Amino acid sequence: MQAAIFDFDGTLVDSRSGIKTVMDTLAHEHGTPKLSYEQLDELRALPLRERLKRVGVKPRALPVLTRRALQLFGDMMHEFPVYDGIPEVLEELRAAGVQTHILSSNKVENIRSCLDANGIGGFASIQSSRGLFGKPGRIRALLKRLQLASDSVIYIGDELRDIEASRRSGVPVAAVTWGYDSATLLEQGRPDYLVCRPCQLIPIIIS
Repeated sequence: MQAAIFDFDGTLVDSRSGIKTVMDTLAHEHGTPKLSYEQLDELRALPLRERLKRVGVKPRALPVLTRRALQLFGDMMHEFPVYDGIPEVLEELRAAGVQTHILSSNKVENIRSCLDANGIGGFASIQSSRGLFGKPGRIRALLKRLQLASDSVIYIGDELRDIEASRRSGVPVAAVTWGYDSATLLEQGRPDYLVCRPCQLIPIIIS
């Protein structure tokens, strides 16, 4: 592979600890349900649209809730750690000449804040997909800008929607099981690769 495009939350960085805080604040401000840790864990096995239905979030309310959630995450980003093994993976990829990029639904300033706090750098680009479902177009635009064929790039993410975005973009996808979506849900999306440990990414990307 010539380039690897990484999702951020749940893929490079463990931001799951902030989800409960964000959901509690949204419940207080917008009247969404206040969920227990057990209920949040149960949602991991559901596709995103099913989760929204389960917690009673109407599609028209999603943009407002998403913007507020990203604002709340921004206040906590410096607290979230990079997953063990990720710095070594990034270093080995770059040593092999693989470009590394970030494409996330999180805000670029949030991502940079977290990377700086963790002492992580070296990404060729950091981009926001501007919404929960905007990744396919952003992936295709990045391929065009880099003048790379779709089969020379891989997307790495932790959610079913990452698999779906990659499929729509025509690029291979590696789904990681240490993030938000459960391994069972990821398997349903039939990713090209299902990865349980960061080190397993190396032979997939460097070949």
